[in-house]
Amino acid sequence: MWLTGEKPILLIGGEPGSGKSLLMGELVLRYNELAALHSGFQTPLALICYDRVHYLFLKRLAEVNTPNPRNFLPEGETHPEARKLITRVLRDALLFTTLNFPRGTRIILEAPLIGHRGEDLVGPATALGFQMQIFIVYSPAMWTRMLHQEKQQIREISAHTLAMHQIHEALLQRRGLPLFSEQMQGDALLKSWEEWLDHQEGIVLSWNPADDETGFIHTKETLKAKGITPDPLIPQVLHKYTTSLIEVVLDMIPNLEDFATEVLRYGH
Repeated sequence: MWLTGEKPILLIGGEPGSGKSLLMGELVLRYNELAALHSGFQTPLALICYDRVHYLFLKRLAEVNTPNPRNFLPEGETHPEARKLITRVLRDALLFTTLNFPRGTRIILEAPLIGHRGEDLVGPATALGFQMQIFIVYSPAMWTRMLHQEKQQIREISAHTLAMHQIHEALLQRRGLPLFSEQMQGDALLKSWEEWLDHQEGIVLSWNPADDETGFIHTKETLKAKGITPDPLIPQVLHKYTTSLIEVVLDMIPNLEDFATEVLRYGH
């Protein structure tokens, strides 16, 4: 339905480290292959990633007090008010894309949909009549792999190990899931995602990279060779519009310097 344009907006959600960006990259790869064969797929994709907007937002916020800031991304969870503002930017970027891009443009928005990380736009998007599907990517095995990587060499702007733990624990608490054994906890969390999707057009995609290790490695290598990078915000006009949105949102904050200091200290 997304490929045919019947549901042109696809939200990809799930915990950080679950393989959301890999799925997004795979869809971009397949879409490009179809575009080379069929005229109906010539419209460029629009790709919006929470992590990229999060990075741009915190970078600009850090510049309020420090020119050319470094180490502004938190080790742990981001300040909740900042997350809400970032989701507002995501919502407006999605609206801009829907209203102004050529008819038939397929849109992918990737966000955790957890704890004011994108899920707050689902209701407004539905109310506005957006034709949308939601895929929740669920992979405890992939999550564990990401935790055990000593350095985030590929996804430098995504959640750090501490943040992944905190987001996971907050998700369990928010869904009212006790700390069962790992297997029971996983089954309960999977069921909770299915219940979350109950009134939405979507599905939970459960996977384990070990089921096809060769294919998993091949996909990552192909994406790299094709220049399909994680955490996209494209095309360039969408990137430009989103950065302007960030400026407007920050201009509306009273005592911006105090807010910047509070946010940047929160996760360190």
